[in-house]
Amino acid sequence: MYRHNPQRYGVYKVKVTLQYDEYKGHLYGEDEGHGEGWELLFNASEITQYDQINSDCDYERKFLKESYDMFEAKLVNEKGETYLLNDYIYNLNDYITAIEIIECQEKELK
Repeated sequence: MYRHNPQRYGVYKVKVTLQYDEYKGHLYGEDEGHGEGWELLFNASEITQYDQINSDCDYERKFLKESYDMFEAKLVNEKGETYLLNDYIYNLNDYITAIEIIECQEKELK
């Protein structure tokens, strides 16, 4: 990360790693605020609440009327083999193995 100043207001890009066995994928989200690291990382564990989620694993949240919501992610191992991870959204935290602040941009408060 180029610059980080927790006293400044900004937009922070967060990378969340999902893993099952040796298969991995990443979710990317943005959070706005003062850059208190622990708070940003804690909020990142609730990445499904972000307005915009990008991924390298075809992450998709499936909204179901009759039961709990599900999610799906196509994870990849070092050999390029894929594993389709399918589970209830409330189990998503079980698959998070890393959370990292990868970028911050200062933003003026209006």
